[in-house]
Amino acid sequence: MPLTRALGLGLLLLTTAAAAPAKKAARACEVQTGTSPPTFQPNLNSPSAEDVVNAVTAWLNDVCTVDSFLNNPVGGPTALDTVIAFAVDEPNHLKTLAALPDLSQAGRDAAAALEANFPSIPANLDNLASGAATAALATTAINFNRCCIVLPSIDTLVREAAAVSGAFADEEVPSPMFPDPCGAIDCSSGLSAGAASS
Repeated sequence: MPLTRALGLGLLLLTTAAAAPAKKAARACEVQTGTSPPTFQPNLNSPSAEDVVNAVTAWLNDVCTVDSFLNNPVGGPTALDTVIAFAVDEPNHLKTLAALPDLSQAGRDAAAALEANFPSIPANLDNLASGAATAALATTAINFNRCCIVLPSIDTLVREAAAVSGAFADEEVPSPMFPDPCGAIDCSSGLSAGAASS
């Protein structure tokens, strides 16, 4: 191949690569206030890319709100009634993503894990609200469930839903934030670091 043609081909390749638009950074979640999560009316027969974006954005805001409470459950910035309202909202968004007709097996498995493990989180928060459990007992149970099962499953489901629906086409797919206590939990043993087994 003549040198001028090779140089021209190389320049064309560089120009084409440079012209490809870079994806925007994933949107950050926002801690919510009050007790009224936003409502949507997704098509649960075949959710659109917009339905998926709305569900994921609201869901990850729910997660951030629960994280805020779990990072500081006593005297922290997020009230117990707020965290209960947004924790109870999470299954609504699960319903939207799980309704995607062509969701992969990995996505379906993640949705099944979430359906099985979600109920214990508001149940423990309700026990805390009623005084049936201390903050330490309730949050220990919640943190293990969320850090080891729920949040990794949300991450998988969000990625699989985005892939099949075309959601977040021009930006990075967002991931759920993990609360600080996750760093002290050994999911393989079921005990958080420093916890005494009975």
